[in-house]
Amino acid sequence: MNVSRNLETRLREALATHVVLYQKARAFHWLVTGRDFFALHERFEALYTDLADAADALAERIVARGGRPLETLAEAVGASRVAEGPAPEGATEMVREIADALDETVAALRHVLEAARESDDVATTSLAEGLVERHEKNAWMFRAFVSGAPAARTVRAPGA
Repeated sequence: MNVSRNLETRLREALATHVVLYQKARAFHWLVTGRDFFALHERFEALYTDLADAADALAERIVARGGRPLETLAEAVGASRVAEGPAPEGATEMVREIADALDETVAALRHVLEAARESDDVATTSLAEGLVERHEKNAWMFRAFVSGAPAARTVRAPGA
């Protein structure tokens, strides 16, 4: 696979992962219940809003590079590192699932970083670095919310 095609493939995977995680966060926003409802309802909304902005930036980067972003939800589900599925029962499980999904999103972005650096694509590198920073912080915050959960889990792309 040529360097440019590899980067487009990695960008599309990252976009797909953001789209699926967006829907997961949105569903959890609607479905969360319990004593932490208010805090999590707002936190899930902040997350899906951030993910929508990130997905838009990734799609626009794909187009700016001459590629074509995903057009259907089926494409997103098929290319995503995050699986779609029904919400778990309980806020704690939702928070853990979001934190794990954010780790997968970071892993997809690390693949983008690797391919962008190989392509000497400064703009894509900058975009991916910023998204990694945001998502790692979000994963840490969600994990910190769950008592007894590890503070952070780092997922690195091969060769990173």
